[in-house]
Amino acid sequence: MIGDKIRKARESKGMSQEQLGFHIGLSQSAVNKLENGRLRANPKRIVKISEVLELDPANLLQGEDGYFVTIIQHSQGQSQHAQSPYNTQELTQALIRSKDQEIASLRGVMEDYRQLLMLLAEKLKTP
Repeated sequence: MIGDKIRKARESKGMSQEQLGFHIGLSQSAVNKLENGRLRANPKRIVKISEVLELDPANLLQGEDGYFVTIIQHSQGQSQHAQSPYNTQELTQALIRSKDQEIASLRGVMEDYRQLLMLLAEKLKTP
């Protein structure tokens, strides 16, 4: 289910498994396993995949029946997908953290441009 959606989105972007893997920190063979349901993605990886493929993570996790796939982390570090109409809190929190980091980075870029513009304005005032 999730793997099929990832594959369709990746192919619609004209992206290879190797290219997607590069962006999300997986090998091509791991992306293949992910798309074929032999490897489970944790919430952080779901968010990263969604960002790279420009998907809404909720759409990625929503099944045809309207239920969301919830990722359950086991103590051994393995992930298991289970269907639940309610528990998407961990994914939502990971997405918010990711977007907060993106906003902070963009604020830094804006501040750099502001300082550059101020320097240019000063140079234009000087004959």
